[in-house]
Amino acid sequence: MAFELTSRMTLTANKWLQPPNQELPGLHCHDYFTLTSGHEWTTIADDWRCDGGDVTEIHWWGNYETDAGGNEIRGSEIRHFHLSIHNPDPTVNCLPEQNEIWGIDVPLGDVTVIDTGMLNNENSKIYRYEYILTNPFPQELDRYYWLDITAFANDPQDPARWRWQESKRDIRANITLCPAVKRTEPPVPGPWQTIIWGLDPERYSDMAFAILSTGFGPGYVKWSQKPEPYRPKAFDGWNELSVYTWNQIVADDWFCDTDNPVTDVHWWGSFLGWSCEDNPPQIPDSFHIAIWTDVPAGADPNPDVWFSHPGTVIWETVCNNYAYRFVGWDIDPRDPNAPPEACFEFDYDIPEAEWFKQKPGGNIYWISIAAQYTTGTPFYPWGWKTRLRDLNSRALDDAVRIFNPTDPVLGIPYMFGEPIYWPTRTMSWDMAFELTTKEIPPKPPMPHLKWSQPPIEVDPNSEIPEYSGWDQPSYATPIAGTSDTMRIVADDYRCLGSMPVTSIHWWGSYFGMTQPGMIPPQLPTTWKIGFWSNVPAPDGEWDLGDPHKMHDPQLPDPCGWDLDFTSINKSGDDWRCTESGPVRDIHFWYSWRGDVVGTIEAIKVEIYDNVPEDPGDPTSYSHPGTVQWSQDFLPGQFTTRLWGQGDQGFMTAGQTPLTNDHKNIYQCNIVNIPPPLFYQTAGEIYWLVITIQLRDPLNTRIGWKTTDTLFEDAAVFGNAAGGWSPWTDPDGNSLDLAFVITDDVSYSYPEKLLWQLDVPADLVEVEEVGTDFYHNYYPNDVAFQYTLHLNPDEYFWQGDYLEDTTDDIFWLSIVAVYDSAVGTDPEFPWGWKTRPWHWMDDAVTFPFEGPLDPGTVLDPHTITPIKDPLYFESFDVAFELDTDPNYIKWEQPFIGIRRWPHYEDEKSMATVVTTTENVIKWAQAPDLTDTGVDVDATHTPQFVPPPYDPQLLADDFKCISADTIDDIHVYGSWMGDNLPGYDVIDPAAV
Repeated sequence: MAFELTSRMTLTANKWLQPPNQELPGLHCHDYFTLTSGHEWTTIADDWRCDGGDVTEIHWWGNYETDAGGNEIRGSEIRHFHLSIHNPDPTVNCLPEQNEIWGIDVPLGDVTVIDTGMLNNENSKIYRYEYILTNPFPQELDRYYWLDITAFANDPQDPARWRWQESKRDIRANITLCPAVKRTEPPVPGPWQTIIWGLDPERYSDMAFAILSTGFGPGYVKWSQKPEPYRPKAFDGWNELSVYTWNQIVADDWFCDTDNPVTDVHWWGSFLGWSCEDNPPQIPDSFHIAIWTDVPAGADPNPDVWFSHPGTVIWETVCNNYAYRFVGWDIDPRDPNAPPEACFEFDYDIPEAEWFKQKPGGNIYWISIAAQYTTGTPFYPWGWKTRLRDLNSRALDDAVRIFNPTDPVLGIPYMFGEPIYWPTRTMSWDMAFELTTKEIPPKPPMPHLKWSQPPIEVDPNSEIPEYSGWDQPSYATPIAGTSDTMRIVADDYRCLGSMPVTSIHWWGSYFGMTQPGMIPPQLPTTWKIGFWSNVPAPDGEWDLGDPHKMHDPQLPDPCGWDLDFTSINKSGDDWRCTESGPVRDIHFWYSWRGDVVGTIEAIKVEIYDNVPEDPGDPTSYSHPGTVQWSQDFLPGQFTTRLWGQGDQGFMTAGQTPLTNDHKNIYQCNIVNIPPPLFYQTAGEIYWLVITIQLRDPLNTRIGWKTTDTLFEDAAVFGNAAGGWSPWTDPDGNSLDLAFVITDDVSYSYPEKLLWQLDVPADLVEVEEVGTDFYHNYYPNDVAFQYTLHLNPDEYFWQGDYLEDTTDDIFWLSIVAVYDSAVGTDPEFPWGWKTRPWHWMDDAVTFPFEGPLDPGTVLDPHTITPIKDPLYFESFDVAFELDTDPNYIKWEQPFIGIRRWPHYEDEKSMATVVTTTENVIKWAQAPDLTDTGVDVDATHTPQFVPPPYDPQLLADDFKCISADTIDDIHVYGSWMGDNLPGYDVIDPAAV
């Protein structure tokens, strides 16, 4: 008779797994009976993150406490398990909500109980419990959920002393997501409490459970007797052994013509010798998938290697939650009479954080796929399916058997192997696989940002972001036996509201690492994050009484002369250094001839050593010797201001002096001189020589103001080549010039370390987000975004430190700390990403040696503002700070740079004020300035002629608590301050 038997392949994948730990005893979570409270029970919960798919099965591990004889204390036996799922509590960090969103009492008979053969550290058997949900629970991707479990006995007065097996008991940093919690009930559920072990250090628990998602593949025929001839689906090719650490693995090349990431991998294979459609006795525990660079044919340095092959591993992943299904049969062309092997298709959805992001343009890569078996030797090992190469494929070469290495890891190179061909070298074979990509949704903005200055994109419309700027080194390389040596970068931000900083996001790169998907050979082990107090920048001007580093400030003579130092006319004067150190700021006074103001295009400043006068020659005088330092300063690198007035003359060397020529006196300030700086020595005499380039030197001239005091010999004009001549007035009196040399820090900077946290690197989320670009001056490094969610005891409560800083401004520093084994410098040192469009002053960089602890105060002279090396423009670094929404009372966003929102927390239009007498639920204070207005809100009684139509006004407010509104207060005024005679309030109007 004609009939068919069909079946469907079940596809099951672990969506979350926390395996049992035999070294731990487990935690009691069952019901019991007490004389004081009666029937009670303890519930334990642990969390997981949704990795996609509905929850169709829940597995958990547990054991029974044993008595002195080693017998399990099962009591009256377990009647049922109560399983429930909760959302996270939005008001408290790392606790579930009280109410469940899904729950069920599962009779023990509906649970599959499996003796795993494992014993815990108290010799209790560990059982695995499996329950298939009647109706799948629809979880949402990337959301967090809590699973809780309680075992209920047939008789609570004779309880089953059942324990949920632990997966981990460790310090908080090593716990997966949040630690486990428990509560006791009834009469009402008690509060959830985190399970904590010991005090020094505190340890926390993770519980052993798995969340699974099961579906069904398409149906396939198990038996067929159709009335017409039938041939099941078959594939031409054999299966190449590819098992991690065995004698060979297999790789094949592929051509990439887009820069979309690889988000999914699909491949076909069989279990060698297995000819049944069902699963073999042992399937791989996981697959190792690696992507390699390409070595084209003829490019290998060994001339005997004529074929193309993989180069170096640049990306890898291990997938243990793959899906697979039977799809047909393999027919081996090398032996068509051999029994066909069952062919399976394998699918793996790569987590977004691990997507392979390739370079744009046409590129050849290689992919290797190898099965991994953690225990035993499988009788039917896995093999990757071959297929005859498509002659039109843009991946031009044969697949390759790799004999070394067969355990590839990131950065390891191909050693040797052979191409796969049959029966002759001209018959090439590839491997069966498929790489796919998902549409990448736009990245959502960070919620509840307290401060936002993200990196700036060169082209916001580019498919792969390219960020403007470079990466300023900020890392520490501790050397064993010595103090820490650090290069630290910091940037400032303003405290908006008293809410704590609960999350930090920052951007950076590893200098010189330009290959996408690559991981540097040395990674930071720790991130050192600090918040500092602020010292505001001075105004950059010099006033009488400000510090200096010379014998005395040489102040301008308001009735003196101005000595021409336009174009080639150099003028100089000497000073004695009174404090060793760098010259950071130079201030001098000048005037315009005839008060005709021109445009300064550049200021050339030189410092010479001193040639003293010859004691044996009464006509000699001291003058500049050789140039020790020189810099040109362009507009934007100096400031000027009108300083005073007086009747003054103007002199140009070799020309008739002009008396009573002008009145205005100006001060020029050159501050924050960029490196290299000139370092002077106390007691030495130096010469300051200045020349100024003007846009129109024919019609405008500028002169250096003389001082009313003399130091050593007269100022000079001329140059080193043609000689120097002293400046004298028309009566032959020596003249000196007005200037002052300082080492004052003229920029804002971090001063005192207020708060610091050392964060293990594995707690920081890292995502590759683009590349750098800065005028081809620096390499186009791969850019990364870093995200850190702080624990509640780590929050930076900036409102508590406002009295320790100035102008409500703090500085944030982030340092990548490497292991001491790295040595003095890693191969690709980490740097914090810079960005133009700076806020307030520049970000800064400074070296630091020794222990860095809260209370440390910086020497401002070690700090250098960050400016770009080409145009000396100010740059910040890229970071964001946000706060948990539980701390937000009211927020009004505004749109900042390229759609990045920013929140002002309490400092928006509305404020919330709490007093001992009452709570103000909403407040909008009146505008008492000259621009404040009152809007007519008059309701005119019928017996008074209305001057205008009655007005009805309304304004909105946001409810911030569910308490009742008990009072309403309104601010207003009477027009012209004229109160009406009747001065009554019409109830109808209210």
